[in-house]
Formats: sequence, structure tokens, C-alpha cells
Amino acid sequence: MILIAESGASKIEWRTIQNKNEIVELSTEGFNPYVQSVEVLKKIIETNKIGHHQGGEIKKVFFYGAGCSSDRNKEIVKGAIQFFFQGASIEVAHDLMGATRAACGNERGIVCILGTGSNSCLYDGKNIIDRIPSLGYILGDEGSGVAMGKILLNKIIRKQLPQEVLHLFHSTYPLNEEILLQNVYKEPYPSKYIASYTKFLSTHRAIPELYQIVSGSIRAFFDSILLHYPHYQTIPVFFVGSIAFYFSDILHKIASEKNISIQNIIQSPIQNLVLYHIKDIA
Repeated sequence: MILIAESGASKIEWRTIQNKNEIVELSTEGFNPYVQSVEVLKKIIETNKIGHHQGGEIKKVFFYGAGCSSDRNKEIVKGAIQFFFQGASIEVAHDLMGATRAACGNERGIVCILGTGSNSCLYDGKNIIDRIPSLGYILGDEGSGVAMGKILLNKIIRKQLPQEVLHLFHSTYPLNEEILLQNVYKEPYPSKYIASYTKFLSTHRAIPELYQIVSGSIRAFFDSILLHYPHYQTIPVFFVGSIAFYFSDILHKIASEKNISIQNIIQSPIQNLVLYHIKDIA
């Protein structure tokens, strides 16, 4: 059996594959070694009995995770997984590698993640050969859910949107300055909390001021990140993530303005990763 995990700030998608016809699916809370102890990952695996729903032995583990870019973090995550699957071959890679394999397979392309956070790379069909750093939700993450959420919440609390929009928001969310600051600066997972408000933007995107928040954030991703890759207009461009998927209409419009052809938009990499790795089943 093989175990595949696609881990982001919001959730981890797990797939246990015994053969091509027996796949167990499970979603758990997210994990990032930059902001959480490795004990959190161990608890997730233990509590949800990951890899123990089919009775077989896990032979290979492929873990694609946010925050798993450095060798140090990869080893930390690998150690936690090895604690439960001591006889397994374990590969820990950045979630960006998971996105490239899911989107491109073995083909060349520029791969962009727009989810809770954002990221991107140039992929040669086997390796990531160039990358413009995302810098996370404090310094970067243009085009992401957290970037859009920050702009929205700023304008809501400062009352810089039309009165009818403010009323619509507050009729949906019981939010004030105190609640916001508590959740952002005192509670865990602030990026996940901030990004959760993109649901309001998605539902009411027809409102010009809200449309502008989304389109402005996506334009910032193009202008600050995507347009800085060489030959971005001739290399296939792929997008992965919930923000890219749910705002695909706006994404395609801006890409067209920049003379960029988007090859594909994938909401979640996990299904394509299953197809990519299913060849490892004997």
C-alpha cells in the first residue's frame, strides 16, 4: 500500500491506496512545520488512524506539505511519519512539488498556487528549476485567500465600503475590531482565519467594490510574481488551489489581458497525485 498526503494551512488530504480499485479518502486539519509543532502532525496521524483503514502495510509514503521547503523541515516531518510507518520508504516534499506533479505530470510548465496562501515555480517536467519566493502571508502571498481577506477586513473595520455592503457583511458575520484582533493576534492559525472571509467575496463578487478586491489581488500576483518568469507567455501556465478555482472567471480575464493562456485550473492536487503515484502499486 502507498499513502499520499497533500498538506496545506487549512487541511490535509490523505489517500491510502491498496490497489488501483481500493482507495481510502480522508481529510484532516492542516499542518505547517513553520507554525506548528511536529507533535500536532503526530496527533493528526494517530487520532485519525491514518493508513490503518485497509489492514495492509504501508510501503511508501509521499507527503507534500506547506512549509516543507527546507531540508530541516523535511526531516522533522519525515521523522514524525517514520514514527508510525517505520518500514516504509518516505518522501517529504514541498506542496509546490505536489502541485507541479498534479498539474504538469512530466511536462514543462509554470505552476501557480492560489489557495489560503500563494506560491509559484518553473518546472522542467522533473524538477523545480526556478522559483520566486512567496514570503508568506505577512510579506507576500499575493493573490491568495489571506491577501484578499486582509484587504476586505481592513475595509470592513475601517468602514471604507458602501453602507449597504457593511450591513450585508455584519448581517453574516458578528465581527468587530476586538474580535478581529483577538483572532488574528492571539488565536492559532491567523492566515486560515483571515482567508475564511473569501467566502463573502465569492458570494457577493457582483458588488463592484468586492470584485475590485479580488481582481486587484490577483493582478498583484501577476504583476509581482508571474510576469517575472522568463517566457511566461510561451510556457504553459497552470493554476492550483481553491482561490484559483472559485475565482477562475476573474483569473481567466486578467490572464487574457496579459496575453497569457492558462492551460488548466485544478481545485485540489490530490486526485491528480493519486493518478501520478498509482504506478507505484505493484
